[in-house]
Amino acid sequence: GDGNQTRPFTYISDAIDATLKVFETPYADGEVINVGSSAQISIVNLAYLVWRLAGLQKKPQLRFIPYTDFSRLYEDPRQRRVDVSKANYLLGYRPRVGLEEGMELQVQWFRSHLEEIRELNPEFFQEEENPKT
Repeated sequence: GDGNQTRPFTYISDAIDATLKVFETPYADGEVINVGSSAQISIVNLAYLVWRLAGLQKKPQLRFIPYTDFSRLYEDPRQRRVDVSKANYLLGYRPRVGLEEGMELQVQWFRSHLEEIRELNPEFFQEEENPKT
């Protein structure tokens, strides 16, 4: 895509909270309940947010994939919205962790597990260690 698609993101603790509330709430049985956030961010702005939170000096090199590279059946809506009104009504659910706070927690987690991640996924770091000139 072109990076201008917007998406809502939900921090894992909010998703777990909602899931546990579904199990604990008898009148939620058999209901389809959306969980998420109403806050939207474009994919390109998400990339820049991660870059800023990670504190990297080098500006990210973003590569966009033209839609022509996907099959004709591929769908990528410009916006994806989540209606959480039913979750709020039945479960009292409201996301508590905002996008920036959740991404900061994710960056902190990644940093604290970096060596383990590097050992398990060495190919992930190949370009970093062998930059193209």
